[in-house]
Amino acid sequence: MPPGEPEKRGAHPPEEERVRVRAPEEQSGGHGAGVRREKRDVQLAALAVARDGGTVERALASFGARAGWLAVQEHEERVRAAARQAVSLLGAQPARSVTCPVVLDPRLAAALAHEVVGHLCEADAADAPGGNLAPLGAQLGSPRLTIGDDGSVPGLRATFAFDDEGTPSGNTLLLQNGVVVGHLHTRETAARDRARPTGSARAASWRHAPLARLGNVYIANGSGSPADLLREVRLGVYACDIVDARRDGDRFAFTAGHAYMIRDGEPAELVKRVVLAGRVADLLGAVDRIAGDFRWHDDAGGCTRGGQGPLPIAGGAPHVRLERAEIRGVAP
Repeated sequence: MPPGEPEKRGAHPPEEERVRVRAPEEQSGGHGAGVRREKRDVQLAALAVARDGGTVERALASFGARAGWLAVQEHEERVRAAARQAVSLLGAQPARSVTCPVVLDPRLAAALAHEVVGHLCEADAADAPGGNLAPLGAQLGSPRLTIGDDGSVPGLRATFAFDDEGTPSGNTLLLQNGVVVGHLHTRETAARDRARPTGSARAASWRHAPLARLGNVYIANGSGSPADLLREVRLGVYACDIVDARRDGDRFAFTAGHAYMIRDGEPAELVKRVVLAGRVADLLGAVDRIAGDFRWHDDAGGCTRGGQGPLPIAGGAPHVRLERAEIRGVAP
């Protein structure tokens, strides 16, 4: 299990799924084992829209938990914060295109781990048209970077005791010190690759065959504070939250929800329409510092793959700094 605890908000902690495993002698014919699961999943999302003349800005707040309806109470401040953010963006200047140091907040860093590394490590990814699987032993990122997927972390939306093939969930390292060390497997891909199933077989419903799917993706903790990462940057960008992520082969583009310029080691003016773009190897190789403020997030959200509807996901990360990255803005 990676370092850090789930981010707790509100008075109603998530409830664990109830699982009953039936022994082989209880099964029809006496073969295999049966798993019965009962779980709850609740999501709350609010979109704040601010308008000033012809300028319109938006900010999103969301919450998800393995719990009942009471869990979505007492989140008014989260919605108000989104409203304040939308209003603040009305007066923000669009970012300029520049190559500079970039500090990622934990939400954007976790999304990067999911999109850029996680999907490259699903063992059946190469079976789909245009799919791409990162080979074991490949140097994919900085030696400072370790990324994994852990379906056993208590209290998260993508946590489960057994996957949809009856394999116990667990922690699977995907990237260790920048090197690809693991893939997410179903029973089928594990047999093909002479590997062990990782408890990653998930299906949107009984109508679909299980695929190797991401769950609780994380970037392992570093050391120091976010202020330490900022302090060493004379001019850069502090990118926060995420509103869009796209990957095409070895290229990517992430759109931050908002960002701040970094000037002489301190966050300065708010900027908007910040797009982090480039090649996967360039991005991951540019990681030069990771803070020690790891946390899991309780945002609502899901991941769609192979034509199967969104499944619950979760992400966790500390602040991450890129020594040099490309920012695509719209200002001249």
